[in-house]
Amino acid sequence: MVMVIGIAIFILGVILMFFSVRNKGLSFFAFLAFGCLLAYIGGHIAIVGAFSLSNKRGAGNS
Repeated sequence: MVMVIGIAIFILGVILMFFSVRNKGLSFFAFLAFGCLLAYIGGHIAIVGAFSLSNKRGAGNS
């Protein structure tokens, strides 16, 4: 579940980055920074979720 949320946030960040590139207005850098931040946070959540999931699976097997 945590991984899905992380991936969703990551995709949202990528979409924001894409819109900022198409926009090229005053808010270009703001959108780009926010998109990068969302993508970073989402990726981090997804990685942490994947590790906790694999740890639980490993503990269950042993």
